[in-house]
Amino acid sequence: RTGRWGTDDLLCGLIRACVALGAAPDLDLVVELVPVDFVSEALVRLSRRRAALGSVFHLVHPQPPRLSEVVHGLRSFGYPLESLPYRQWYEGLVRMTGQGNGGALRQVLPHPAEVALPAAPAAGPQFGCRNTLAGLAGTPTACPPVNAEVIGRYLARFVRDGFLPGPACRDGQVRARSEERRVGKECRSR
Repeated sequence: RTGRWGTDDLLCGLIRACVALGAAPDLDLVVELVPVDFVSEALVRLSRRRAALGSVFHLVHPQPPRLSEVVHGLRSFGYPLESLPYRQWYEGLVRMTGQGNGGALRQVLPHPAEVALPAAPAAGPQFGCRNTLAGLAGTPTACPPVNAEVIGRYLARFVRDGFLPGPACRDGQVRARSEERRVGKECRSR
């Protein structure tokens, strides 16, 4: 609801890296992104159901977004991102961060000497949420879709908190007033 998100995870590092580089890897990967509001509400509801005792519940998104959808959200918010093949994107990050410095980008980018460049990263384990959906059936608790609007809410919060720079304004626009920036509108017409 607020767009608040801990920024010390891999996906936030990837988002920050894409914004800094002005490019995103052209990969068709599933992104594990679940709104915390859903997770907290689901935990409370499931913990209060007697039938849930002894069951395993994976609190993952039932329709997880793909990296391309996250990139679409970044572009919709105003970040101009070029799509690059993974190897080219990775090499661009290596050049941008140099040897031994890179701050938050180090979350995404291991030291080049430590790994062989993959053609593309391997897919990780996948968790099902069948038990979670069954346990929440008949309740108002549902995982919202992760779309450009939701991603925009996260990005607006990242900008407000200083995690990301605001996107550059397009021709004919000026920086928004502070009250507009609080709701994620970085630029406005003159």
